[in-house]
Amino acid sequence: MKSDALKKLKFVPLYLLYLSTFGMAAVGKWRELPNGAPEWFQKQFAGTVLNLFPGALTANYYLIATLESLVTLAFMVSLVMNFTTSLFGREFMPDQERSMLQLSLWGAQFVFVVLGFGLRLAGDFHGAAELFLYFGVTLLASYIVGIVGIASREAHESGDSAKNQ
Repeated sequence: MKSDALKKLKFVPLYLLYLSTFGMAAVGKWRELPNGAPEWFQKQFAGTVLNLFPGALTANYYLIATLESLVTLAFMVSLVMNFTTSLFGREFMPDQERSMLQLSLWGAQFVFVVLGFGLRLAGDFHGAAELFLYFGVTLLASYIVGIVGIASREAHESGDSAKNQ
């Protein structure tokens, strides 16, 4: 019985990791809203193509904040969807698609690509390499979520067909 409960909660640490990573980043950026893009951001990207026109760096900074906020929201919606279905005894059950979690992970990958691109433009190759690692781990997480879902569905379906025979 305890192992069933643990199996149902296996993705909660994943949710917590991405919610804290993107949520804290987004909140930190939105706190700067009255002041525009911070000085360090403007200095880092001043000589890049991202600084096309006056105010472009501020717009890019809040574009990143918006993307991080959307990813945070997607993870929250996915988590709520899973816990809401748990009220009816279906949370993280094998027959669930977890498509919102997959979409959230895809969004995280997209943000890592955007951030990595910016860091490469600014010449911060060490930071870009770290984001490449984040992207790869998120890609692996997405793959595992998909594989676990498929394997769980197949096991669930084969168990149902064995019961029916």
